[in-house]
Amino acid sequence: MESLLLDTCALVWLAKGDRHLSKRTLQLIDRASSVFVSSISAWEIAWKYQNGDLDLPCDPLRWFRGAIVQHHVSELPLDSE
Repeated sequence: MESLLLDTCALVWLAKGDRHLSKRTLQLIDRASSVFVSSISAWEIAWKYQNGDLDLPCDPLRWFRGAIVQHHVSELPLDSE
């Protein structure tokens, strides 16, 4: 199976069990050999949280790290190259 790169919304929906992700999408995530998210998603989540656009049970960095561990997602670092 292929690798997948989740955008910020997909990670948030996955972690929150949101119904925005279809059964098919969840199956693709489950079957992927690797699932990634960009480190910029941590910044975007923190920004949304600070602006009141995202409700989280803890601080954004802790939430982000917990979400990627819980869902076996690897973080891709942001690099200028």
